[in-house]
Amino acid sequence: MTSEIFLENSFIFQVLWDSNNSKTYTYGATINIIENLIHYRNPMMAQAVKIHTWYSETSFSEFRFSPTLPLLKGGHRYALYSKYQAYPENSIFIQVDFYDIYGTKIDSIINQNRTIFFNFPEEATNYQISLVNSSNEKIIFEQLLIFESDTENTTYYFDTNNKLVLPTAYRTNHEHQKVTFNDYRNQLVTLPFNIASQHIIAIGDPFLNFCQIENILENNDYQSLANINQFIHSLDTNIIFVGQHIFDSALAILISSQITGSKIEIKRTFETALKSSKLLSRKSENQLLDMLVQKNSQ
Repeated sequence: MTSEIFLENSFIFQVLWDSNNSKTYTYGATINIIENLIHYRNPMMAQAVKIHTWYSETSFSEFRFSPTLPLLKGGHRYALYSKYQAYPENSIFIQVDFYDIYGTKIDSIINQNRTIFFNFPEEATNYQISLVNSSNEKIIFEQLLIFESDTENTTYYFDTNNKLVLPTAYRTNHEHQKVTFNDYRNQLVTLPFNIASQHIIAIGDPFLNFCQIENILENNDYQSLANINQFIHSLDTNIIFVGQHIFDSALAILISSQITGSKIEIKRTFETALKSSKLLSRKSENQLLDMLVQKNSQ
């Protein structure tokens, strides 16, 4: 199985466990949310039962919850990446079912791999993704990622080993002084366009969101930035971290605070945008802004 998923577009769909979903199998189950991870335990569950299902189309009068999967395009190639811990290992299957306009299932994929590639059928109008039990006792679920995938001739690829999105051009050019990051809005992870001409390397961590930033600031726990920090330490020194939006600016501040000698360049309206967004608590906002002041004074 390849360790690289090449992105057709500069965005990724992030799919979380939708807690309001009434299609979770709850009989005999214990479900806890710990640090934004879903801990699901049901050792007595029968084989081949669907633990949880996500939908791209629902009837609110029937289901009482809204769909959480993005709409996909017929005939296009996609990759689905699953991030979870299963106990015992290899005790979870991922099932993807495709339906036509009449609600008839026209195709299905069942796979144990963390990465699944598929072509969305031309005649399909909606689909479902399920976690399926295979002698599972416990699962700690983080999220699913959906990429529109292509060949190597793309701007970005997702490295499944390092869990980071990196520019394809990085392989042939390591001389980057400026580093920027992905943006995050409503579970859509977006990456900047046309950065090669600006000699900026963009790093995307699709598993980071504002909840993780809040946790970092509240608990001084930088473990969720470990993958990015490890990669950055392989680059040249004297890095300038660049932010163009709220999320990537927040990451620039947090990561530059851990890298001695680094500098930052973020949007001038960052403070106003951060406060008006209300994406972080007031305490975390002030901590982040204090870090910005300290960095600019160095």
